[in-house]
Amino acid sequence: MVSRTFKFASNGRLNKRKFNSDLMHLIMNYHYSGWWRTRKITENRDKPNEIHNPSYSYSSLSTFEECPLKYKLKYLFNIGEEKNLAIFVGSLYHEILKAFFNQPEKDYSWQNLKKAVINTFSSDKYGFEFNYLRNEVSQKALRDFRRFHEYFIKGKELNVISEKEFSFMIDGDLIRGRIDQINLISDAEAQLIDFKSGSRNFSAA
Repeated sequence: MVSRTFKFASNGRLNKRKFNSDLMHLIMNYHYSGWWRTRKITENRDKPNEIHNPSYSYSSLSTFEECPLKYKLKYLFNIGEEKNLAIFVGSLYHEILKAFFNQPEKDYSWQNLKKAVINTFSSDKYGFEFNYLRNEVSQKALRDFRRFHEYFIKGKELNVISEKEFSFMIDGDLIRGRIDQINLISDAEAQLIDFKSGSRNFSAA
């Protein structure tokens, strides 16, 4: 019946009188209210995590809380999200900080941070489709990192660990994550910093 309907809708060859007769037969003898009475609830017994032990992160758990289907597509089927400006700029900010804190000279001056920003945005590795967008994003990055330097870097004796990965087990499940920056203040005090670019404020590309 489905095949016949498709042919009818696509102007294929079909005996219209026979089609209408079959359709009336269905309507008279199989009322639509009973179409789903014979449905059978099924269960997906496939358990992909039996092969690979599951691991979780803040991002994956928050994705599951937001939408279980989104979690399944992204973390079980490895279907990634389309990259947008927010994700792209966030990756640039991380590269800037990595270059700044991993420098062998350990010179944490504003001039060195500014240099890291300019070099990152000038690199051909990170292409922008439009020059105006590159200029707008880079100018905002300079303002953001200037504020960051004033609050967290300037005038401080820093012992910094950047991009620190960690993992631990809870009831047999692996929890993993990454801390953007750890400032070791003393033997008993540390600052944990999570960077956010706030890039959704940029003009649409």
